[in-house]
Amino acid sequence: MTAIGNAVLTVEDLSVTRRSQDIAFSLTVPYLRLDRGSRVALAGPSGCGKSTLLDCLALLLRPQAIGRFLLTRPGAGAADIASHLRRWRDDQLADIRRLAMGYVPQTGGLLPFLSVEHNVALACTLAGLPADARVSGILRSVGLERHRHKKPDKLSVGERQRVAIARALVHEPLVVIADEPTSALDPQTAERILSLLVGEAERRGVALIVATHDVERIRRYDFTVAHQEVGANGDPRHVQSMFRLDR
Repeated sequence: MTAIGNAVLTVEDLSVTRRSQDIAFSLTVPYLRLDRGSRVALAGPSGCGKSTLLDCLALLLRPQAIGRFLLTRPGAGAADIASHLRRWRDDQLADIRRLAMGYVPQTGGLLPFLSVEHNVALACTLAGLPADARVSGILRSVGLERHRHKKPDKLSVGERQRVAIARALVHEPLVVIADEPTSALDPQTAERILSLLVGEAERRGVALIVATHDVERIRRYDFTVAHQEVGANGDPRHVQSMFRLDR
């Protein structure tokens, strides 16, 4: 793992089960650790649980079981997220999301009625931070300052992804979670977007975890790839998936 500091996120013994009609899908994660500045990729075919795991890490989905889930802020100690998840404490989980996490969805996820600058500034507002200088600075970094007053429908798909990256990073989170951020892009644009995401995260010392189908491209950026295993365990109605990252 490309680590330049201590752990910011540690997860142990996470499991979640989803059901659709008579089919059950179970996801387990024995161990996952993100250090400051590290990069981890979840690789595997569609339906193997990559997005489910990202939703758990983003505190959007409650796992059925969790052994340990710690988020460590420099100078502030470790937040015991596992205890909040067991009790599903919405306020505490929302506070952690808005202050410590950034999210880049597959297709940008921008609010269509807000301009570029206001989409990005929203992350600062939610975190209680002054927005003007931060937004101007990061829009320059991602090459979108001249588009700051445009609405998302006036941008290309690649430009919308750059806005999503800026929004995920502008409030200086500890962790950025990206769900297949290049899947809707042509190869050349995908290369530029991934390079931008990695570069901006590295510049800020942010831990980065992404879901991807493109293992060949992701390995060129020095990601550690989480090992994924799928099996039916003898029951065709119960598919099991595991992501394993070595200690």
